Amino acid sequence: SFSNLHYPNPLQVPGLFDASSQSGSAFYSYRIARRHYVGARYQYEKLVSYPTGGSNQTQTNGVLLFYSFYPTPRFSFSLFGGPEHSNTIEPLVGPPLPMWSPAAGAGVNWTRAKSSFAINYSHLIASGGGLIGAVQLDSASGSLEQAITKSFGVSIAGGYAQNDLLERQPLNSTNGHSIFGTISVHQQMSQHLYIAAGYTRLRQTYSNIPLISGTPVTNRESVS
Repeated sequence: SFSNLHYPNPLQVPGLFDASSQSGSAFYSYRIARRHYVGARYQYEKLVSYPTGGSNQTQTNGVLLFYSFYPTPRFSFSLFGGPEHSNTIEPLVGPPLPMWSPAAGAGVNWTRAKSSFAINYSHLIASGGGLIGAVQLDSASGSLEQAITKSFGVSIAGGYAQNDLLERQPLNSTNGHSIFGTISVHQQMSQHLYIAAGYTRLRQTYSNIPLISGTPVTNRESVS
């Protein structure tokens, strides 16, 4: 996968920076019993941010073991864990910063004919998404979807994320967190037409980013 984040006018977003990322992964899964699966996944990431006058780069290699259990066809539980090695290069700050860190996560999924429910948690190295470098990300999310009629349904979701920079922690560190809640409705109009509308309320806490600390709450609406 590849992504690129670009702010056309940096003066409008003090404390945030352009960023890019590339990643690739491969996995092997094996069914050890009727309801049990085990496997392993390797992942590589290159995470780059572009502060004024240079660029910060973090490359990661991770090997994660995972296990999934299906006590019933409609309910599943999974978890993963393993080591991640990262090497962060900040030319304007100091020498490369190599480090090992644990990666882990878990998830629960449950479905019925008209309902579905999911909870997920992960602890991983990830792109800072506009921060000055890559981060150690702790995230948790949950969602619930309910069909009201055969063609109309409602869903709600919420989540929390904590971002801690991998770089050497300066006094003006931009560590912070966000929390969101979403509600959406969807309607199957015909065999070929599906319409959805949603509302999200997002609150971000980053005391050293003026743009966010000045307006920590954002309301987002969407139609698709």
